[in-house]
Amino acid sequence: GYADGGFERAMLETAAVLAELAETEYVPAVEISALYELGGDMEAALHWLETAYDQHDPTLPYLRVAPLFAGDHPMYENLVRRMNLDF
Repeated sequence: GYADGGFERAMLETAAVLAELAETEYVPAVEISALYELGGDMEAALHWLETAYDQHDPTLPYLRVAPLFAGDHPMYENLVRRMNLDF
C-alpha cells in the first residue's frame, strides 16, 4: 500500500486487513481504530473505538493521553463522556 499511495494508503490497507481478520480472531479494536485514523478515515476509526468500548478494551482509557484521536468529533466526545474521562 505504501508504494501505491503513500503512508495514509498503507494505514488504510493494513486496517482493512486487520478488520477482516477480526471477524475470525481477536484483534484489538483500538489498534484497528488507530490505523484508520492515521489513514484519515475518522468514521471507520470511531466505529472501531465503539467496538473497543463494547469489548471493554482495557487500553481504551489511554485515549486521553495518546496523540491520536483528536477530540473534535461528537462521537469521540460522547465516548469519552461515557467512560467518565475528563475532557
